[in-house]
Amino acid sequence: MSADVGDCTDELVGRASRTQGGHLSIGRGGFSLHHDRGCTLSGYDCERMKALCLARGLPVIDSRTVPFEAVWKLAVSGPMTAVGHAADEPPRHALSYVPLRIVVEAYRMPAGPPQGSAAGLRRPGFAGGALAPAGRDAGQGEG
Repeated sequence: MSADVGDCTDELVGRASRTQGGHLSIGRGGFSLHHDRGCTLSGYDCERMKALCLARGLPVIDSRTVPFEAVWKLAVSGPMTAVGHAADEPPRHALSYVPLRIVVEAYRMPAGPPQGSAAGLRRPGFAGGALAPAGRDAGQGEG
């Protein structure tokens, strides 16, 4: 990776960590860094990006160990994460924008009841490593 690309990636991770709802999502097809409203950086070097984001305190959702059917249902049925803007008010539906913590909770459901802190978050290893929120708590400060 050239220095320019690395600098750009580091800058976008920093932007994501300052953006409401900013997070890294990792799935079977690669990663998406959600750093601003409607803005993502996508790629395939998942482990390197995950390490960079965790080191910067950015919430990470790693769905590679979540059953495919559960991931498919969340992707098709929503809701969507509000990144860089306010969440929609209840009642919500599949195309609603919700706080990141609600999406995190939806990914946890296949793995059983939430464990860990008051918001139900743990470091890497929760649900077999499916969720790896770091730094600021993905369940705080977002609605």
